[in-house]
Amino acid sequence: MCTVCNPALADRFQREGDWCQEHGFPESVCPVCNPMEPPAEAGSPSRGNAADWCGGHGVPESMCTVCNPSLVERFQREGDWCQEHGFPESVCPECNPMQPPADSGEPAQASASDWCSEHGVPESMCTQCNPGLAAGYRESGDWCGEHEFPESVCPVCNPVTPPAGASGPQTRVQLSETAFQTSGIRLERVSSHRVSSGGVRVPAEIQFDPDRLAHISPLVDGQMVSVAVTIGDRVEAGDELATFRSVELGQARAELSRATAVRETAQANLERQQRLRDEGINSERSLLEARQAFDEADAARDAARSRLRVFGVRGGSGSDMTLTSPIDGVVVERHATRGENVSTEDTLFVVADASEVWVIARAYEQHIPLVRVGMSATLTVGPHEGRQWTGTVSYVSLSLDETTRTLPVRMSVSNDDGALRPGMFGTLTIDGGNAGSMLSVPVSAVQSLNSRDVVFVQGDAVRTFEARTVVLGREAEGMSPVLEGLSGTETVVVAGAFILKSELVRGQLADGCAGD
Repeated sequence: MCTVCNPALADRFQREGDWCQEHGFPESVCPVCNPMEPPAEAGSPSRGNAADWCGGHGVPESMCTVCNPSLVERFQREGDWCQEHGFPESVCPECNPMQPPADSGEPAQASASDWCSEHGVPESMCTQCNPGLAAGYRESGDWCGEHEFPESVCPVCNPVTPPAGASGPQTRVQLSETAFQTSGIRLERVSSHRVSSGGVRVPAEIQFDPDRLAHISPLVDGQMVSVAVTIGDRVEAGDELATFRSVELGQARAELSRATAVRETAQANLERQQRLRDEGINSERSLLEARQAFDEADAARDAARSRLRVFGVRGGSGSDMTLTSPIDGVVVERHATRGENVSTEDTLFVVADASEVWVIARAYEQHIPLVRVGMSATLTVGPHEGRQWTGTVSYVSLSLDETTRTLPVRMSVSNDDGALRPGMFGTLTIDGGNAGSMLSVPVSAVQSLNSRDVVFVQGDAVRTFEARTVVLGREAEGMSPVLEGLSGTETVVVAGAFILKSELVRGQLADGCAGD
């Protein structure tokens, strides 16, 4: 019943009349008006299972929607979803935190003979050096989808303490003058190119476009006389929504009528005094006094008109005022009842035009380099299997959500038939084909070392090179976008990199560290 974690529930409780407008919760369980005692078992958080625990996010690994984004839709369908924090509600680390498992406080230990220094995990469990192991860990449920290691030894979520005596693999190569001259090595400065970064699939939610949403409030306090619409009614701009009566409005209209009458009298007197002056009957002073009286009456009339305009009306009589819809759309909220008192702080109606809606997606940190404004994207939602909505990314947030560590991304899509309902969840696939200019290196610069992509960066000395691990996007036109690993100031080997790899592997074999 939590309408903060699940905003989509609000409409249902409002329709049923179980709603506390002041605090935004169902009235029957409003924590301010009708507080409930927490259940006995809620006194302390439950403790997680060490075999099924994501230390990186503080939830069971089998329910971690950050490590395993494919789980999101399932929990959303089941209603076990905290929209505010992006986790299943039952294990949300903010709303319903669990205690870490008792035996997960200290990192696991490994032996020096079974240690992969390149990836910081036991060699016998390293799915980067031994990709064939991954399927087994996935089947057993010991898998971190976010970082692609067994969850029990994930170097990010559940880091293992390096064993004493473990050494890292050699990463630097220095060639002799002769070897360098005969190697055919060619160097280039890292630069940006227009390349494709591939596609990204992220969870998304349908929301109203705020520019197509109207919150309607009275501009003066009063009492409701009649209500002309209810939730679900379609209205056009200018249609009547409700009528209310305001003493203040009646007084303002009466003041305008009085000021108008005074001005008319003052104008007639001014015209009379002007005629008399023209005939030489009255004095100049009488004419000036008449003109001053008219100017004062004119100013008072203008002030009365301005006050009415503040109330949203231009004239009329009496104390009644009609509220109208400013846009075409559907009434999605109604908080007006005949006879109740209303104020300028009350939102009486919300009218929405859902012919175009927002798609708000949340990209994970590793996807940030792949998402740009202007990229084409495709939306799919569970209730409309087989149907797709296409559009263009119009906004990428400048900051991550502090709780979910995700990046909000927005796209607008046409919704003329109303198939997309705000509050629906789906999946947004962002096509990286229009990624634009990105830091990139020639394909010839990339080598595979210890199951990682590396490029050789020139060191301080001309003949010294370092194998730098990089994360790459999708290859296009002979170039590979570099998502992580290079800053853009380096000089890299673009021809002859295999020779450096051979030298490096030879040195690693001599140290007892084999790689591919």
